[in-house]
Amino acid sequence: MLISISIFNKRLSPLFDTSQNLLIVTLDGSQEKGREIFSFGSLSPVKKIEKLVEKKVDILICGAISNFFIHPLVKANIRVIGNLCGEYEEILEAFKENEVFLDKFLMPGCCKRQQRKCHRRGPMRGKN
Repeated sequence: MLISISIFNKRLSPLFDTSQNLLIVTLDGSQEKGREIFSFGSLSPVKKIEKLVEKKVDILICGAISNFFIHPLVKANIRVIGNLCGEYEEILEAFKENEVFLDKFLMPGCCKRQQRKCHRRGPMRGKN
């Protein structure tokens, strides 16, 4: 399984739409088999989506993300786990342990704190 994490320095990038770098991790179950940093550089939004599809990413973990990106990614069968924040290594470890949905990883102001469901808290979008 290929997990992509939108990163900025040692943290999740706060907004995928403007993110420049992805950490792409190959997982076999919870065992990490490899990783690479991919730079979007000055790619257009459409080209960013095409790169994720081309790299055969299964899951995108990110901070905020606009519907402009969510809809084509889900249509391409890429599961989007958004509205997260924190250090990306901690979030990756939490994902491996199926704990990425803990409230401590929610972005400030996420609708869950207002007793509503964030899109990421309900059924996953994309692959099941």
